[in-house]
Amino acid sequence: MPFQMITTKPPITTATGDNADLDDDGDGMDDTSDAFPYDQNETTDTDGDGIGDNSDADDDGDGVADTTDNCPYTANADQADADNDGIGTACDGSEEESEAPSVPAMGLIGSLLAVCLALVVRKNY
Repeated sequence: MPFQMITTKPPITTATGDNADLDDDGDGMDDTSDAFPYDQNETTDTDGDGIGDNSDADDDGDGVADTTDNCPYTANADQADADNDGIGTACDGSEEESEAPSVPAMGLIGSLLAVCLALVVRKNY
């Protein structure tokens, strides 16, 4: 009996897997722009230290923790703030003194005291 080779064509399919997937971790950012293409919880590493910004306590790498840093994405270890508005000079687009401060000048207690004083003065006249 002669040997007869039977060949069949493979089914036509669309490409799948990492080679065809533009977003391997499914986080919504293409792998070409994703600093962590296999970690769906991370996409950026601002300071380039290999720790994603979501896990990094100091995103800009200036030695000041993001929770107290007045420019969390711009390195400014000195924390300079020329106009005292709570935004560091390194990342403040406007260092003019005419800017509104981030904390009201009198505050709630000061306003309440001013109203009470006005009522006392008015009652005495």
